[in-house]
Amino acid sequence: SKKKKGSKPKTKAKRPSIVRDLNLRPKGKKSFKDFFAEKTPRVGGQTYVVCVYYLEKLLGLKNISIDHVYTCMKEVKRKPPNNLSNAMAIVSSRKGWIDTSNVLDITITVPGENLVEHDLQPKKRN
Repeated sequence: SKKKKGSKPKTKAKRPSIVRDLNLRPKGKKSFKDFFAEKTPRVGGQTYVVCVYYLEKLLGLKNISIDHVYTCMKEVKRKPPNNLSNAMAIVSSRKGWIDTSNVLDITITVPGENLVEHDLQPKKRN
């Protein structure tokens, strides 16, 4: 599906913001940067899944929002899409890796867990 030049979406997406009190380098746990480097997600959708997985499974966070994922992406210098909320909803509906039915409580799904735990493996060192 091609986008027409100059056509603007009717509703402007609220720009996500950094979650200031989110500690992505927790004491005694793996930092998000290290975890992300291990998983080496190749496409945007996988990036969101790795973010949600880390926040939920490693940090034990509840009520994960778009802002949390945005904060993770900034931490590893990944450029978020213009409409992160929409991009994540698409991944949720097409791949089923995350559940975005409540954007203030995004969760990882079993397929998402499997992706992170089994399919995203560290790059082989030559």
